[in-house]
Amino acid sequence: MIIFTGLRSLSVKELQVSLHKHIADLSGQTSPLLPVPVFTLISGGKHGGNNLAIQEIMILPVGSNTFEEALQMGSETYHHLKAVITETYGAHGCNVGEDGGFTPNISRQVLTLRDGLDLVQKAIGRTGYNEKIKIAIGVAATEFCIGTKYDLDFKTPNKSGQNFKSGQDMIDMYKELCADYPIVSIEDPFDKEDWEHVKYFSSLGICQVVGGDLIMSNPKRIERAIQENSCNALLLKVPTDICWYSASFFETNFCPWSAPHWSSCTSRPLSLYPEREMVIIQEREVPGSDC
Repeated sequence: MIIFTGLRSLSVKELQVSLHKHIADLSGQTSPLLPVPVFTLISGGKHGGNNLAIQEIMILPVGSNTFEEALQMGSETYHHLKAVITETYGAHGCNVGEDGGFTPNISRQVLTLRDGLDLVQKAIGRTGYNEKIKIAIGVAATEFCIGTKYDLDFKTPNKSGQNFKSGQDMIDMYKELCADYPIVSIEDPFDKEDWEHVKYFSSLGICQVVGGDLIMSNPKRIERAIQENSCNALLLKVPTDICWYSASFFETNFCPWSAPHWSSCTSRPLSLYPEREMVIIQEREVPGSDC
């Protein structure tokens, strides 16, 4: 992997340190630990062929002690969710979207997002992990923002345009959802140019607010987000010689949900999709760290 440092690019080999150590050095962390993985369970928005407006509902196994245990918890929940969806909507509800999450065609428009969260909550309950697993949502609000309003029915032709929400309406909705569900992280809750509302929502300290479309891995937008405290986490897509990592999240100073032994310079390495990847993790220490 190539790392751009100042005006020149250096390979990890040239730096003579491991990649995780270099990232830790850049962030000022002295004891980097393995981060908490994120699992996409339900896909919507433009990533799913259903009527769910938001892009994804995810889980974070924050109560795990090792990456191996976190992977197991995420995989078990995913497969329990498949059973829950089959019981509720039939086998056709278990198709998957672009990000690997299930795409059940949730029918009750008023409670679309809540229906999805209820399905995930039920699946978590069946695993028995309960308090060890938290929920995150990726809204991708830019996709359904029209002017300064948000259309949560944009995927339903006969209802689209009839129930617009203002930025304040969206804030009220997020506050209610975070109170009713163990949501600890929301990505792109507003349009990428709606700096005013995302800044205010972040200031409430309700949950981690991730800037994805907001910053677009653009240094100037990242600088603005830092100066204005517009979000407290960012999504950074890292190119490799083969492909782009699907999502790499680098934490700032806000992580109230992390278990102490998981606190690190990176809170979420990449999204994992259990139905695509059969990963065998050999538990071992990461050189130069306390993992």
